[in-house]
Amino acid sequence: MECDDIEANSENVTVTKNGLAYLSTIVYTCFEGHYYDDGASERVSVCNGTEQWTITEDQLCSRESFPFNRLSYELHFGRMYV
Repeated sequence: MECDDIEANSENVTVTKNGLAYLSTIVYTCFEGHYYDDGASERVSVCNGTEQWTITEDQLCSRESFPFNRLSYELHFGRMYV
């Protein structure tokens, strides 16, 4: 059982693959000072039992003018609950 060797389209991301077999991973790590929209700096795609990667879309990290701060993020997007 093996997943396809996909070409990783990424921006401001380091891509590390450890194979194509079942449960192999592709790790997408943002460059220092860059983050995904949710504030994370890393995402992991896994080759699953249906021979598909769990992440198939392009991975794009953006530079933030300040380090990610969950409180600021929640206030900015109106997700703060009291």
